[in-house]
Amino acid sequence: MHMKQENVVTASLWMIVITLSLFFLPFFSGVFGGMAGGYLAGGWRRGLVAGVVPAVVIAFGMWFLLTGLDAPGAGVGTARPAGAMIAAALFGLFAGAALGGWIAQTGKRRTERARHALGL
Repeated sequence: MHMKQENVVTASLWMIVITLSLFFLPFFSGVFGGMAGGYLAGGWRRGLVAGVVPAVVIAFGMWFLLTGLDAPGAGVGTARPAGAMIAAALFGLFAGAALGGWIAQTGKRRTERARHALGL
């Protein structure tokens, strides 16, 4: 595997782990996972690409965590709130991926400018 492909795969895995670990914080779980993954991917475009597969895994994983664990009141009544929580997490995931990738790109540019200014 090439280095760039490994970064996208690693970024995707981090997105999944962080977002599912924080499933009880719907929007913020996606933002935190997306920012970590986007930063590891190294750019906002690559961060968004890295978020496609985790979005599917996270949707099914959160659906199981929110409705499949026999929570009180489970059934039809939990479908809408669970769907809203999943949608919030996925929106946060892509927003965080773009933001984390942008931070990574900005940091690289600043480092390159500083090295150039110092003559390194």
